[in-house]
Amino acid sequence: MNKIFKILGGLLLIYIVFFSCNKIISSKMQNDINNSPVMETLDAKLEIEQVASIMNNSLPKTIDKQTTVTKVEYLDKENKLVYNYQITGLKKRDKSEVEIESIIQNLKESQIDVIKSNPDNATLIKAKVTFEYIYKDVNGDLFCSYMIKPVEYLK
Repeated sequence: MNKIFKILGGLLLIYIVFFSCNKIISSKMQNDINNSPVMETLDAKLEIEQVASIMNNSLPKTIDKQTTVTKVEYLDKENKLVYNYQITGLKKRDKSEVEIESIIQNLKESQIDVIKSNPDNATLIKAKVTFEYIYKDVNGDLFCSYMIKPVEYLK
């Protein structure tokens, strides 16, 4: 009888140890999965989609006397956040190609600074989003566009 209690006690001890270790290991694995770079990127992408949707609910929004944001969209497959602007009082044919290139360069430099310095962009930076800016003139024709890739703002 004493031998049976020892065997049952040993089995019970093995059962407790095995399932306790299993629970600890599975909890650690779940935690590792939740904190993995892949999950962080997926969470960031979901957050970006929600932000784009919320922003669109408050558009159009005037930025300055000539510029209005008309639409923001997140292209998940390309991991790209696209900002669409309307420029009033300006037609593409009013500017030379050199002037447009200068405008693009100035806008791009300014926007890279904003991306880097704005704490609200932490999720965008973590997700390594490509930013695209599209400006349409007073007639709705493309005035200019440019992209900012992660390599440009992560330097």
